[in-house]
Amino acid sequence: LEWARAEDYFTALPPLAKYALLWAVVCRTYLLARADGLLIAACRLDDLDRDRDRFCREVFEWCGIDAAHAALAARASAHAGDAHQASIFSRSRLAHFRAPTVDSAELRRTLDEICDNCGVPRLGEPTLLPGTLGHPADEAGKSAALAPESALAWHRQGEALQSHSQAQAGGLALRRETS
Repeated sequence: LEWARAEDYFTALPPLAKYALLWAVVCRTYLLARADGLLIAACRLDDLDRDRDRFCREVFEWCGIDAAHAALAARASAHAGDAHQASIFSRSRLAHFRAPTVDSAELRRTLDEICDNCGVPRLGEPTLLPGTLGHPADEAGKSAALAPESALAWHRQGEALQSHSQAQAGGLALRRETS
C-alpha cells in the first residue's frame, strides 16, 4: 500500500481492528526477521505467570546468561507487583474491562482479512509462533500449521536459510530466496 492509502485504511478501521492490525504486523515482522536469519525468540507472558522460575531460566539460557541468576530474577519479578501500576494498563484498571467481542460478521471478516494478509493465525486461534521459548519445535510447528500458508512458508524458509548459513564459514551468507 502507498502511505496515503495505508493511512486512510487504518483510520477507517474500527478500534478493535486497529489493535488486531498492530498485533498482526508485530507477529509478521517477527516471522520475517526469523526467516531472514535474525536470532530472535518469542516469549509468552502466560508462561511467565504459569512458572516464573522456568520462564526466567529459559530466557537466561537463550541469552547466554548463567541460569543460576534466573531464580533471583524470578523472585524479584514476583515481588515487583504490577509493572504497569501507574499507567492506564495497570491490572487494577484493566480488571474493569471486559474482553472485546466480535459482534458482527463484517468485523469478523475484517479481522480475518487482516490476519490472513499478514500471514498470522486468526484471532481466537492458538498463537504459538515458531521459536517461542519454552515450547519444543514440534509444538510450534503444529501451531504454525494453523497459520496461513505464507507464515508457514516463511518459517520453513527461515529454517532452510539458517541450516544453509550454519554450513557456511562465518554463517553470514543469508539471503532471501523467493519461491
